[in-house]
Amino acid sequence: LEDITAFMNSNKLADAKYYQTTRNGAPWYILTYGRYDSQSSAQLALHQMPQSLLQYGPWVKSQQTIDAQVDSPKTLA
Repeated sequence: LEDITAFMNSNKLADAKYYQTTRNGAPWYILTYGRYDSQSSAQLALHQMPQSLLQYGPWVKSQQTIDAQVDSPKTLA
């Protein structure tokens, strides 16, 4: 949890949200940034991200997919 909040702080992602799930028996966090009306508007926002974030390989994912992956679909932050 400290790693994801430190990442958010160091990259000035105050509007980001994160969700907790489990991966390989350990806590795993999904970080999201922004809600978009369509996949194409999300893709556009993705391509406009700074290189400092693009280096991590972000991708567009629907809220429905996130909810299915999260043990309890609630926002932690």
